[in-house]
Amino acid sequence: MNIQQDLIRHYHWLRQYGYNDSHSGNASVRDHDQFWVTPTGACADLLEVGQLVQCPVDGSPGEGASLDAVLHAMVYRKSPRANALLHSHGAYSVAMTMHGEDFVPPDFEGAYYFNRIPVISIPYDQYLDLAADAVSDALVEHKVAVVRGHGVYATAESINLAYKWTCSFELSAKTCFLAQQAGTLSNKRRLTMPKRDKFIAQMKSQLDEGKAELQKLESKAGNARAEIREKSRQAIEELHEKRVVAEMKLKEFEHAGEEAWEDLKEEVERAWTAFKAGVDAFSDFSDHS
Repeated sequence: MNIQQDLIRHYHWLRQYGYNDSHSGNASVRDHDQFWVTPTGACADLLEVGQLVQCPVDGSPGEGASLDAVLHAMVYRKSPRANALLHSHGAYSVAMTMHGEDFVPPDFEGAYYFNRIPVISIPYDQYLDLAADAVSDALVEHKVAVVRGHGVYATAESINLAYKWTCSFELSAKTCFLAQQAGTLSNKRRLTMPKRDKFIAQMKSQLDEGKAELQKLESKAGNARAEIREKSRQAIEELHEKRVVAEMKLKEFEHAGEEAWEDLKEEVERAWTAFKAGVDAFSDFSDHS
């Protein structure tokens, strides 16, 4: 079986097993400095080898090529090891990423293959202008990428491996959905590493600001009347304790495993809120004393 026949076979499978409808998605295989791609408007049930379009990796797509041919070419230029690219519309893969956040597989198999799957948000009316750059950039470091609300792109050294990544992602997304419906998995959006790091930096900054504000209030309280100073001392001690609790919770969150992030994030936020409310209340008391 030559690479064109293999391309047709895998494109048929995407349709046969529900990853695409009759006329959706596209697929390509690299052939040295060229690649073969499905034609625009192709019917997966009827597509034959003679209908595939040959395109240069560097240059304009061949006549009648898929509208995504430019994207395919860009993937091959940026990722020399990529020899195949499949674009599909698996229902669970699309549904579980509609919120626009990266997908972090909750199941063993999914996590084994994918640390995370990037989700790219592109306005629908700007897809043809923006998708090629955005998707090809994502696929330099990831096996799979999703355009939110649209579909999945999977690349690999072989078309069969790209098909494997497509199937594995869809099964992981389906498992996630079913587990949420069964109540065995929280449907809270899971934190991704970039959002986790951003949250940590934000909380550290807020705690530093709160600590500085508390020090100012402590200095101001030292100049108050004796009875006010005693009340202030007790309040300040309590606020320092709340600050320490918030810092400890943040440190615990920082060193926790992925599975504990969501619950610990809520604990950090509660501890911070308690500390901030206390500082604000004491500041108001100090202003009116």
